[in-house]
Amino acid sequence: MNEPELLQLAKQLKTACGVGGNVKGGIVELQTADREKVRDLIQRAGFKVKIAGG
Repeated sequence: MNEPELLQLAKQLKTACGVGGNVKGGIVELQTADREKVRDLIQRAGFKVKIAGG
């Protein structure tokens, strides 16, 4: 994704989850522990998701 698209996705995710966050180095960072909700939102946007870490 290009930068404007990534920023738009981050905005949509932050709004849907009611959390803060930002984009750093091409990575969307959200301030939430609700990984399943974020996973579902990203999948609905048409992306593959792999949850990593604990």
